[in-house]
Amino acid sequence: MRPILMTTITTVVGVVPMALMTSAGSDLERPLALVVLGGLTSLLFLTLFLIPVLYEAHENHREKKRQKRKPDAGEAGVV
Repeated sequence: MRPILMTTITTVVGVVPMALMTSAGSDLERPLALVVLGGLTSLLFLTLFLIPVLYEAHENHREKKRQKRKPDAGEAGVV
C-alpha cells in the first residue's frame, strides 16, 4: 500500500502546477495534466479498495464451491 500511495502522491504533486497553469502554451498541457490526475485518482481507488474487495469475494465463492464438492467424512463409507 505504501509504494502505491507514495507514487501517486509524488506524481500528483508534480502534475498539479501543470493543471493550474494559465500562461501561454497551457492549452496543450492543462488537458493532459487533468487526464493524468483523473486517471491516478481512479486507479488509486481501484487498487486500494475495489480490487481487494473483489478478490475476497472471489475467494469466498471458491471456498464455498470447494466445501460443497467435498463429501462429509460420515457419508464417505455409506453406499
